[in-house]
Amino acid sequence: MRRGPEIARPLSALVLLAGLVTAGTLPRAASAQDWLELSTARQADGLKSVTMRVEYGAGILTVRAARTGDLYDAHMRYDAARFSPVRTFERGEGSATVHLGLRSLSGKDGIHLDWKDLNDENVGPDSRNSGSLEIGVSRDVPTDLRVAVGAARSRLDLGGLPLTNFTLETGASETKISFDQPNPGRMRELRIKAGAASLKADDLGNAHFDRLRVEGGVGDVTLNFGGDWTQDATASIHMGLGSLSLRFPTDLGVRIDKSTVLASFNAAGFIKTDSGYETRNWGSAAHHLELEINAAFGSIDVEVGP
Repeated sequence: MRRGPEIARPLSALVLLAGLVTAGTLPRAASAQDWLELSTARQADGLKSVTMRVEYGAGILTVRAARTGDLYDAHMRYDAARFSPVRTFERGEGSATVHLGLRSLSGKDGIHLDWKDLNDENVGPDSRNSGSLEIGVSRDVPTDLRVAVGAARSRLDLGGLPLTNFTLETGASETKISFDQPNPGRMRELRIKAGAASLKADDLGNAHFDRLRVEGGVGDVTLNFGGDWTQDATASIHMGLGSLSLRFPTDLGVRIDKSTVLASFNAAGFIKTDSGYETRNWGSAAHHLELEINAAFGSIDVEVGP
């Protein structure tokens, strides 16, 4: 595979000139302990598509748009006694595969880390010396984005990014996802698999997904389907133990087919039909969402509003 230009940016130096063939890893000690910092970036360089994998064990994760012209940029702050940086790039004909993140030296992958595996005074997201990973995703290159997170607090600002697929797997995490601007293309599938987690997603209509799949273990899940709907879509939500809150815009036609065990169901703004529950505008709405819900224990609250 041919490798493209990459830029490693030390925090205390000016940004290196774009177009360097390969720059070495330039970590810098952040304290008298084993804390290191690393910044890196790569130009889009004519690529037509990219698959990006992000792996993160513990700390604070931020995903947002990269600088104009960059395929990605990343900034890492980590305890070298517990984690090692991951940074690989493979290029094919017009496409590339990128793997970025921080991997646990314990041998566990990101999503199987839990709070009990960590020294919270050094690496937990609430600690003074918390580790962090910040990833910038291309504004221009269609991207299949796959994120695996362990014990972390995550903020994913994905508005306006040309995502063709998005997959998120979390362990014991607190995650906020936002699509505050429309996806300029189509997302084939948006998939979220959460363990013992708190998850909130806003403006999912702007994601422009064809299919949404959410799997929740134990925790609280809040999904807001506002945004710019441009076509019909389907969704499935499977919950174990916890609460599920759904909010839909008034101009979207929604049909819900639910299967519950010991989960309460409150569907304000819906009417019961032979095929499940429907919004009153199902027959007249320009765009529709068909949603299947399976839940065991907990509560389901559904609301239609602006």
